Amino acid sequence: MIQRPQTGFTLVEVLLATAIFALSIFYLSISFNNALEALYANSIHDESEKTAHWALSQIDFTLYTEDELADGDTLLAADESIIYWYADILPTRMIDLFQLEILLIIQSPENVEREFEFKKLLRNAEWYEEIESYEVELLEYKKEYFEELERVREQL
Repeated sequence: MIQRPQTGFTLVEVLLATAIFALSIFYLSISFNNALEALYANSIHDESEKTAHWALSQIDFTLYTEDELADGDTLLAADESIIYWYADILPTRMIDLFQLEILLIIQSPENVEREFEFKKLLRNAEWYEEIESYEVELLEYKKEYFEELERVREQL
């Protein structure tokens, strides 16, 4: 009788191939899950950023006093997010021009909070009246500047 060579795989080879295949599927599924979570987190951030820009467009900061801006207020967005905002007024070197540092805290319906900070320049004469000490300081600075400019011109 002629003995034919065995064809096919042994049990050990089949088990080893199955284990390698199972590990590959396991690690691929973990990678896929991580990618989906990152995509979801990015989409939440994008939506929160859109909501933050919408909130900025809805708030008329010139209607508030300095104290009211510091205390802030709340808004309700269309997606039922709650937006808390606070602002600080900082004077600039120009009369009636102020820089607002705005903090928006957006709380989504899923209770996820995101913070956004914005800076905005606004002109408001009423705030200028509230910051009278700044007026004196600004005028003294301008006076010193022009006196120094005159001294430099005289030296030339």
